[in-house]
Amino acid sequence: MSVELVCLSDDRAGACPSEHGLSILVKTKEGKLLLDSGASELFLENARKLGVDIGKTVVLTHGHYDHGDGLKFLPGKMKLYSHPDAFLKRYRKSDSSYIGIDRTEEDLENAGFEIVLSREPVEIFRGAWFLGEIPRRTDFEDVGTLWKLHDGRDDLLLDDSGIALETPRGLVVLSGCGHSGIGNAVLRAIEVTGRNDVFAVGGRFHLKDSGEKAEKTALLLKKLGVSLVLLSHCTCKGAGDIFEREGLEVKSLSSGNIVVI
Repeated sequence: MSVELVCLSDDRAGACPSEHGLSILVKTKEGKLLLDSGASELFLENARKLGVDIGKTVVLTHGHYDHGDGLKFLPGKMKLYSHPDAFLKRYRKSDSSYIGIDRTEEDLENAGFEIVLSREPVEIFRGAWFLGEIPRRTDFEDVGTLWKLHDGRDDLLLDDSGIALETPRGLVVLSGCGHSGIGNAVLRAIEVTGRNDVFAVGGRFHLKDSGEKAEKTALLLKKLGVSLVLLSHCTCKGAGDIFEREGLEVKSLSSGNIVVI
């Protein structure tokens, strides 16, 4: 089962315009899904430019506006997979500005969405898994939070998730923003699928500098057998350079870019 990834929106422009948001269309012979919907209608505009059909299934990796505010532009009768905490009201600690999505679960149900909320893994279609809640196993990826919930409690973003795709070349693991740690996401994918042949990881890893966290992430991915890293925003060039130095192939998932695995 080959995988085609079409980046419909990202902070960095490729063949299409960009925005602060993420949306990736994932296609296999078994089905297709939309991983996040960006912050606006841009992902749909770019899909039309690229001539691709986004299908009827969407995975919301976590409840931040730049991954979920585009949901309101989707047609009804879509099936949505996410974690139960994705619709929490959440804010930045720095200035109390709202950072959650602008639609409630009820809003989307009224618009015709079929919503599947689960902390446990769910097989979306054959060989494609929503990872559910990702345990924080590593000792270097969970480094606190910049966000708070409506009642002032720390927002630990327990809803931060991703997907795993089973392919002949090995597992492909895609994160939305990597708040739970891309290493933790890969460990979760191995646990969920029962496979330890990880080939590629992609999405946002939330590595904004090339420090110790990036070094340890690269070493862990290498130890887990990862060969290919597909980067979108929230991962700085310095972190990408570290991955390459450790022998990992690095490609971009900028807006409009298409990668076939």
